[in-house]
Amino acid sequence: MAYDTSQKAKTLRQRIQATRHKRLGWDDKTFYFIMAGLGYGTSLKALDCNELQELWGILKDYKRPEGAQFDKQGKFMYALMKQAGLSDLQVRSYMVLHFRKTHWNVLDQNERKNVIDMLKACQEEQ
Repeated sequence: MAYDTSQKAKTLRQRIQATRHKRLGWDDKTFYFIMAGLGYGTSLKALDCNELQELWGILKDYKRPEGAQFDKQGKFMYALMKQAGLSDLQVRSYMVLHFRKTHWNVLDQNERKNVIDMLKACQEEQ
């Protein structure tokens, strides 16, 4: 695929990089893992303008709520996460990759069950 040299593509790449560094605090490894999981590969230069626009939309809308409130099942999930030795960032990355959702409170029942099952499996591996 040819490298998109348009000014719009350049601006989008700059915005994506600035957002992932400054607002989200993602290092290269985390960012490229999430990009690959979302189906964008591991190079911003390989993406065309439309793909960059989609990725920018996902990152722009991604919010890490501070002190977010969990329901009863969410508190159980949080306890499992800690017991499994996973960080909040790792679980959020899993949710973004698998469901394109950024927080527990926006997952439906099947997605919540999937997250809990994954955490139980991680806990059993230890």
